[in-house]
Amino acid sequence: MEYPGKGAAVNRLLINRRYWIVPVLLWTVLVGGSYLWNIDSLDRHVEEQVLRQSRFVFQMMESARLWNARHGGVYGLMDAETPANPYLEVLERDLVTPLGKRLTLLNPAYMSRQLARILDERMGVHVHLTSLAPLNPGNKALVWEAEALLRLARGQREFIEIHETSTVPLVRYMAPLFVEQPCLECHRKQGYREGDMRGGIGVSFPLDQVMPGIARQQANIGIVHLATWLILCLLTLSFLDAQRRRVLALQRTMDEQERIVQDRTAALRKEVDERQAAEARMRLLLNSSGEGIIGLDAAGHCTFCNPMALELLGYRDKGGVVGRSFHALVQAQDGLGGADRQHWLRIEAWRAGEPVHQEDAVFRRGDGSDLAVEFRIHPMLADGVVQGAVVSFADISERKEAQERIWRQANYDPLTGLPNRQLLFDRLEQAIAQARRLKDRLSVLFIDLDRFKQVNDQYGHELGDRLLQEVATRMSSCMRSMDTLARLGGDEFIMLLQGHNDPQGAERVAEKIIACLSTPFLIDGHALQIGASVGIAYFPDHAQTAAELVRHADRAMYEVKEAGRNTYRVYQPQ
Repeated sequence: MEYPGKGAAVNRLLINRRYWIVPVLLWTVLVGGSYLWNIDSLDRHVEEQVLRQSRFVFQMMESARLWNARHGGVYGLMDAETPANPYLEVLERDLVTPLGKRLTLLNPAYMSRQLARILDERMGVHVHLTSLAPLNPGNKALVWEAEALLRLARGQREFIEIHETSTVPLVRYMAPLFVEQPCLECHRKQGYREGDMRGGIGVSFPLDQVMPGIARQQANIGIVHLATWLILCLLTLSFLDAQRRRVLALQRTMDEQERIVQDRTAALRKEVDERQAAEARMRLLLNSSGEGIIGLDAAGHCTFCNPMALELLGYRDKGGVVGRSFHALVQAQDGLGGADRQHWLRIEAWRAGEPVHQEDAVFRRGDGSDLAVEFRIHPMLADGVVQGAVVSFADISERKEAQERIWRQANYDPLTGLPNRQLLFDRLEQAIAQARRLKDRLSVLFIDLDRFKQVNDQYGHELGDRLLQEVATRMSSCMRSMDTLARLGGDEFIMLLQGHNDPQGAERVAEKIIACLSTPFLIDGHALQIGASVGIAYFPDHAQTAAELVRHADRAMYEVKEAGRNTYRVYQPQ
């Protein structure tokens, strides 16, 4: 017997299990979409990391080549690993020192190949200087490099791809090399002019060097989504099954009036048992989750937490969590606390039925320490009214540490701990923008160490590196906290002084640096005597851009070198 009207149609849908595929398909679409979105987000993150790493290697190689070209090449000892370059046609290619040592000239291309071999041996990064028309046949472009060069020649700024291999994915990157004035010494006979693209530098390395554990992250995403899909399908099918049983029981009750009480009681008892079993299974799944999960009531108080939540928040039992407000439980000064009321109001949007997702937040642990997390708040609605919410969160401390480590590697000199060229120019451009806005003045000091090469050659690179570290420490004591000291490379440093409206202020700093470095350095029992030649340029008097300001300070420093060293000079436009 069936109920009339709409109820009969609903009963037919519940009784016929073929229609139950509809909600299963719906959950499949929703969970599958979430899975694809998470995988795509992970892929974008990987692409950003490999592009940043590839650019860093290219910029390092390009800087070394430009330094070599500006110095007209450098001489190195001729041996089996460094033979004379047969493709370098210059008069003084090979020399013999008074002590009988044979030297050969290393032009930018030769030095780049030497550096590339070291990068390959030490870091597994393969760097290849190449061109569509190379002088050296060893620089002939590979198939993918030839394709990348053609794209760069058509105006593409850079080329990058992740090539799948039988072992691990391989990152391939190439950026163009353009002819500059120092480069014409070697490339004029090929018909190049200044500004022409003469080739590129190809960089390739295994993907797992930059982003280890990608496969494990993808697998974790798949496992979480599969578990979610199974839970949703299980709950849905359990609910439908319970409703089907209920309908059948009611139909039997209408046919058998005498058994109505017994059948109804048995059906309700079975329904309660099934719901309790479903709740038990749900709790088991929640307790087995790799993420912290907290349940909230409509007032924002914690009603449930799984073991992972207790572990991440540093509590021994649920008594430290259940019953407390979510705000008081996880607030942190730089995350969810009262110091950022607007941020907390955005999180409280779940009370209006809106889901909340924060990729980078800070929770407070039970011992008062901070915990970096990514969390989501899913409101629970009944008839359009918010009944509570479910908070899921995961520890992202390792991810943040990896991001910080990569950022420091890209922006700081590993030897001295000072900002490198990239970070210097970023700060210099910001300082120029601020000075232009405030009609202020700033100064750039280009500092080159005198007699450092002799110390390095006499006592070795290890002692030379320690000397550079001591030099960085002394020069840092000569400036204010608002100023910046950076190492360009070798024995060259840049100091950025802000707020010196008096030109003599920068000159006093230069005198202080020269006096500070003139005091001998005592390292491993050796008293090392060096000096410093300093060039000074002012904004806006001498330049309007960061590159011009550094270049003019460099010019003034070279004038000091030519005039006798160990002093300073202000840039003179004439």
